[in-house]
Amino acid sequence: MSIRRKKLSARQKTARKKKIRRAVGIGLILMAAFAAVLFSAYLRTLPDIKNYDYASTTHSVVYSSDGTWLGSVERKNSTYVSREQIPDTLIDAVVSIEDKRFFSHPGVDPISIFRAVIHNIQAKEIVEGGSSITQQLARLLFFNDDVTFSRKIAEAITAIRLEFKYSKDDIITMYLNEVYLGGGAYGVYEASMLYFGCAPLEMTPAQCAMLAGIITAPSAYCPMDETGYGFATERKEKVLDAMLDQGRISVFQYAKALMEPIIIYGRIPGQSAFEYGSCLAGYRSCMNRVYTEAVELLSSYYISEGTSPSSARLKAEQALFSQSMRINTTISYAMQQKALAAIWSQVTARDSRAACAYVSIDSSTGNVLVYYGGDNNTLLDLAASPHQPGSTIKPLYMLYLVDSGICTIDDIVYDAPTEIDGYAPGNFAGEYYGYVTMRETLVESLNCASLKFFVKGDINEEIDFVKSLGVSTIVDEDYSLAFCLGGFTYGIMPSELCSAYCVIANGGSAVEPRFVSSIELENGTVITPEENFPRRVVGAEAADDIADCLYSTVTRGTATPAESSYATFGKTGTTDDAKDVWFVGATGSTVTAIWVGTPDGTIIDGLGSYWCSWAYYYAMTESMSEGTFVSQGVREVFYDDLTSIYILREGANTADGIDPSEIAPVTVLSSRLANYNSRRVVQLDVDASTGLLFTDSCPPQYRETRYYLYTEAPEVYCNGDHSYSPLPGTEWNPFSWIFN
Repeated sequence: MSIRRKKLSARQKTARKKKIRRAVGIGLILMAAFAAVLFSAYLRTLPDIKNYDYASTTHSVVYSSDGTWLGSVERKNSTYVSREQIPDTLIDAVVSIEDKRFFSHPGVDPISIFRAVIHNIQAKEIVEGGSSITQQLARLLFFNDDVTFSRKIAEAITAIRLEFKYSKDDIITMYLNEVYLGGGAYGVYEASMLYFGCAPLEMTPAQCAMLAGIITAPSAYCPMDETGYGFATERKEKVLDAMLDQGRISVFQYAKALMEPIIIYGRIPGQSAFEYGSCLAGYRSCMNRVYTEAVELLSSYYISEGTSPSSARLKAEQALFSQSMRINTTISYAMQQKALAAIWSQVTARDSRAACAYVSIDSSTGNVLVYYGGDNNTLLDLAASPHQPGSTIKPLYMLYLVDSGICTIDDIVYDAPTEIDGYAPGNFAGEYYGYVTMRETLVESLNCASLKFFVKGDINEEIDFVKSLGVSTIVDEDYSLAFCLGGFTYGIMPSELCSAYCVIANGGSAVEPRFVSSIELENGTVITPEENFPRRVVGAEAADDIADCLYSTVTRGTATPAESSYATFGKTGTTDDAKDVWFVGATGSTVTAIWVGTPDGTIIDGLGSYWCSWAYYYAMTESMSEGTFVSQGVREVFYDDLTSIYILREGANTADGIDPSEIAPVTVLSSRLANYNSRRVVQLDVDASTGLLFTDSCPPQYRETRYYLYTEAPEVYCNGDHSYSPLPGTEWNPFSWIFN
């Protein structure tokens, strides 16, 4: 059975259509309103262009103690230039290759976008972006490099909004200050200096074209190497072609630019980079240490101002990059420059593979005056990397022996081939000195004698003492006899060895090394570290005694190349095959540690500790002569007055007197002769009948040479009556003197 629908009248049909149109209209209005709400919410997620003010990159600057700029803490290597400092030719080149309708579109170029879409469809992948210069600027200022549809929409909207706020000149200026141009350079100033060694206004049209061509692929087109230079040259020619086609360059200029040879400098003269910014050449390792200490100092300040400890460090790091602070350091620019010159002339010039670490600390204040970590040879900080110390370890445990009363610097051991518990070191070149004092042991750096001193104390306590001086690299495996000659698992950092020697130079007190003297905030607040109070480690007498021995090492021992007209103490060190060589010493209160070797342990023929000593001599004398040396207590050089005495050999039997075979020579300071009286042997002529000192009135046949301990030797001259003979079997003749 079929159902017949009732036909609607014309009036009813009209009413129905109106109802549908009304519903559709309401629906569209609701959809539009919903879309508007969504778009409004979306806009709120975009950068606030209305309240945005472009500012050139801010950074914290770092200065030496003598007022020289050392570097900047910055997220990118960038220097702002105004529109007037940018050549028109460069802008023409960039616009020609990147966005030829830049000066006519409203921030987004529909033609470029449509062309990019077609090319991407044909390639079945994204091969062209179609972004205008304004879109690229929006990405540089506000977005990351993620290639997503939503980000491209956000970028386009932001670009249009930027065009409403800024002029075209403003936009191109911001863009050329922000764009990355390879080689670690951001902005046209850094790039022009890096590649061509000149400011942007001094660039030729050919250089402008090459720089503009790098923008598309800065890694591939970076002209720092041969491959990149080839790509950059090809790209330069395409830029020049585009400029000619668009009428931005004349035919004559085009031909001249094509023929112009371009020389790449490859670096900004005198400048380098460190992990957190840019700096002078030779200061990379130093600046990393300055940054780390500045973060710690700022963190402490923020905590004192109420910031939680968990947030203080992050706040400090962000502040250093985002605020214009001034970091004043303890580094002496004048002294560091002399050190760098010494390294070049005495180390690098001898063998380009040789790397050097050079650290100087004022032992009275803890101020680090010089800090170089081998910047030209490796990205490692070799001043903060452990190296085998060799004989430079000897004064440190001997300092403990003297301070604890176990030994004195006048104590004597027998230097000869020695084996203790299976450990049998030898002296350099197999030369042995017999009986020697602790002073001579250090002066000549005698290994076997050092071992004998080492075992006089508890070796674990001695090693613990060295560790307490701030040597952080000592591990359990280092607690062995090999420690006494610098046999370490990992070695010692030059910075820590320098700090340990500061105890000797500073009369037995230690101070914490520091790189930062103050930080000046943007609001004028000055932050300074807490006062660096000295920490008593050993007695002043023990420290002075070891220092006295080390002065002798420089004037007449293994460190004589370091000798100058100013009193200097020091100790050299050389490991097996001379993989590591050292000089550690002090002039006045300034202590310096110098290490030379290679980062990978490669052996350099002819390398010796004298390389380090010469570098020290050169740097110190140059600083002294120019009045730039920072130190206290500097005095004129002085020399030892030596004398040779005799002592009893070990195990000598003196029950029946002292036999000549039981004595041996030893060299000592004349000024310290009295310290050896208990063991010193003297040779005297005595009257055999009385045992008193022989005189001219004694019969000649009574003269007898005997050996005595100094404390037991007769002091009275013979004045006996020789009218008869007290000697068995001797007939006295009162006239015998006539015939004798």
